[in-house]
Amino acid sequence: MRLLCLHGVDQSGNWLKEHLGQGGLLDALHVRGVELFFAESASLKRHRGWWRRKEGRSGVTYAGWEDCLAQMCSIFTTKGPFDGVLGLSQGACLAGLLCGICATGEIPEIDFRFAVLCSGHRSHDLRHAHLYQRKQARLECVVCALTLTQGKEAVTCTRCEAVSYCSRVCARRHWGVGGHSQHCKALLEARQKQDASEASKLDIRTAHVFSTVDLIVPPQQRLVHEFCGSEKKMMSLQ
Repeated sequence: MRLLCLHGVDQSGNWLKEHLGQGGLLDALHVRGVELFFAESASLKRHRGWWRRKEGRSGVTYAGWEDCLAQMCSIFTTKGPFDGVLGLSQGACLAGLLCGICATGEIPEIDFRFAVLCSGHRSHDLRHAHLYQRKQARLECVVCALTLTQGKEAVTCTRCEAVSYCSRVCARRHWGVGGHSQHCKALLEARQKQDASEASKLDIRTAHVFSTVDLIVPPQQRLVHEFCGSEKKMMSLQ
């Protein structure tokens, strides 16, 4: 498994690597075959991060977003593929935007299966609003990652309506110990609160990572639960 790691404002790839290494987390991931690639913003000195917030009469814009997106495309093309993306602070905001881009399929090079967002926030740049629209999401079976089509082919949990499967076989596989049965209630409660929060506008894939750090991922990726499911440990990186 390969993870793309994105730092925050006034941080760097080495800073994030050093802090993730505290407590032996990196060593534990390495033993389990997880490879982490720590990207660093090409405009770090100019914008102190992946972009710089600018406020004008027309609203908020992120100066340097185009360069940031070009760098992401280059990283996915030359350093990928990646199974997932991990982001901290502004890097988590960027990871959320990448989730939207991946879900809509507008940039084929940017493709991954899950994300872990720590201390993130929603983008305030109006150019990104469409990336948070659930109706444009590309649904995937959370067990086998098969792309689903709206309608008869998608099997959705009737209780929380937050996870979808390609068949009832995958749904039954995911319900067992350590699977959806442990998270259904929490996802239902988070979904009920979404209308009063910014998360209500996120697509299905992104809503998972914003509502809970303990992601709903396929069984073969359970190690993410082991090491990224501890909210206290991840939040300590602020």
